[in-house]
Amino acid sequence: MKNYPKNKWNYDAMTLTSLYRNSELDAYPVSVDMPASARKVYGDLRFPESHDDRAYTAACFVASVDGKVSFPDRPAGPVVAQANSLDPEGAKADFWLLNLLRFACDVIICGAGTLQKEPDGSACLFDQDLEDHRVAHGMQRAPRLLVCSYDGTDIPYGDTVFSDLNYMIHTSPDGYDAVLRGLRHPCYAVGPFADESEAAEHRDRIIDEFHAHDQKAVPVILTGRGSTTDAHALLRVLKYFGMDRALVESPTYTHVLMRGGLLDEIALNCSCLFIGGKAVGFGSTLPSFTADNHPHSRMLSIHMHSPSFFYFRHRMVYDSPSQ
Repeated sequence: MKNYPKNKWNYDAMTLTSLYRNSELDAYPVSVDMPASARKVYGDLRFPESHDDRAYTAACFVASVDGKVSFPDRPAGPVVAQANSLDPEGAKADFWLLNLLRFACDVIICGAGTLQKEPDGSACLFDQDLEDHRVAHGMQRAPRLLVCSYDGTDIPYGDTVFSDLNYMIHTSPDGYDAVLRGLRHPCYAVGPFADESEAAEHRDRIIDEFHAHDQKAVPVILTGRGSTTDAHALLRVLKYFGMDRALVESPTYTHVLMRGGLLDEIALNCSCLFIGGKAVGFGSTLPSFTADNHPHSRMLSIHMHSPSFFYFRHRMVYDSPSQ
């Protein structure tokens, strides 16, 4: 069994202050059962019921005050938090919060580009209390990792996240050959499914094959047509796999899901520093939304660690008058 790295956390030093809580949260029926240490830092964590036809999606990022998610000279995402010299403990709380959301989810969605910027990371829980709590409740020690790539050629197949079978690949039909050439483990194709209706037609087969191959071969989920993928089909397949909540850790795929009205919420932490210039924001390689067609959000909660570090949870809204 693979040994996952663990951090030593000072829960007292990381404890967050709740500044605002939307009453909508109290109506959410799912209260996440978590260890006392987690409740000390964050308090109650609630979710709506999962969708009937797809996985519920939540994204989690830290950004600068001016909305940048990485420095050009050091593009790994955690640096935006770590560079906050006014509140180092707030930076630790930011990373811990990512672990809390991983704890509450069934799958982590990551882009190939993120793996390139943050090589040899670990898609695990760095908190022993959180891991032990999952195991005690009959869950895997960590969520599965899903790596997304349009054509399979940009995936760093030698990365340590691929050292065991607790991962999946999502690519287009055209990308399957590149995945076959790059993977070190046995794999099998799920699809291809051009859209969610095609995936629905094969629901029973998807479920049966997933259980038959579990921890023996890597699922390669093929959606869309040609070199394009289909997010609706992907989230439906994940639901058939028994994965009710997905945590999105790719800025590009966050934008993709927003464009499809498929991102349910986003935890967007603010490290109070400025980056400016041509630094990367969300979906920087994709077309921007327009003034007449764009998503909105409602604030669900606001926490703070200090006047230099804040933690925002947004519920996405796609039925606003602008659309």
